[in-house]
Amino acid sequence: MAATQCSVPEAVAAASARPARLLFGADTLRGTLQPGAPAELVLLTDALRVEAVYRHGEVAWRRSSGGGRWQ
Repeated sequence: MAATQCSVPEAVAAASARPARLLFGADTLRGTLQPGAPAELVLLTDALRVEAVYRHGEVAWRRSSGGGRWQ
């Protein structure tokens, strides 16, 4: 984000809602966190390390002390 001088909210939108609208259309709920939207998201630490991946509201992958495992 330092390279682009964008804020965290701007970076999140650039990586989620905007690409989803381009791929699925302006009226898509993908790329958003709201009722009725597909519950697909990536949980990141402050250092942008992936901690978990959720698909359809369920944990698909979670980092464990051993590195990570798909569920």
